[in-house]
Amino acid sequence: MDNDPALDEPPAPSADDQEILGGFRYARREALLEIRAAGGDVVGRCAVPPAAPSPDGFLPWFSAYTAAERDGARGS
Repeated sequence: MDNDPALDEPPAPSADDQEILGGFRYARREALLEIRAAGGDVVGRCAVPPAAPSPDGFLPWFSAYTAAERDGARGS
């Protein structure tokens, strides 16, 4: 049975990433990353995680970081 080329290849995107995301600017503000639209309006803020610990303490740090509540949303 022959493979259907339409099923073997994903559809081409209707717009490239720069067309969609190119107008955004990012600015780090203390522990937050602000996302601004091309006009300068803040459209989002994301928490920036603190520096990762040494390899010996990574698993407990990562577990605590993903389980912590941020802005009313609980991780993991």
